[in-house]
Amino acid sequence: MKEKLGKDKLIMAAVVLLAGIVFMSLNGMVKTGGTTAEIPQLTEGVSSQPITVSSGIAEMEKQMESRLEEILAQIQGAGEVKVTLFLAAGPEYSYAQDLNTSERTIEEQDQQGGARVTTEVTEQSQMVMANRSAGAKPVVIKETKPEVQGVLVVAEGAANPYLKALMSRAVQTLMGVPAHQVTVLPRK
Repeated sequence: MKEKLGKDKLIMAAVVLLAGIVFMSLNGMVKTGGTTAEIPQLTEGVSSQPITVSSGIAEMEKQMESRLEEILAQIQGAGEVKVTLFLAAGPEYSYAQDLNTSERTIEEQDQQGGARVTTEVTEQSQMVMANRSAGAKPVVIKETKPEVQGVLVVAEGAANPYLKALMSRAVQTLMGVPAHQVTVLPRK
């Protein structure tokens, strides 16, 4: 009896497994009425679709890249240097706020001697604007630098391990990023 019960469970598990495999393979063959997005294929390392990035962040990345290239090229033995830098996000700004707060307290006593205090607080906040010739612009009180996601340096002198380490340390110091976010490779 126990052997038959064990065989039945084994057969049932095999049937369920087989049905799952058939279902998954049929699911791949059946086309649905929904739309599908085409994935662009890369040919020889070049994408056929342009990559769109926020122009503000892209411009900031270009400025930082050229600045790093100028500095790293000055290292003795570095040779020609090319830098690619990626930002996680753009800069963050904190704007001045005109905050008006009013507080109103009402104290009430009923005829049985009970007391009730009600406090009403009203806050209004408005962004402070500076009038300039180009129009009114918000007043920035704090600007946080954008976070660097990664830096790739390709340099002629990077074949030398000492120069490679020196350039990596320079990028880490200048950009304030840890070593695992910096890659230095030798140039052809």
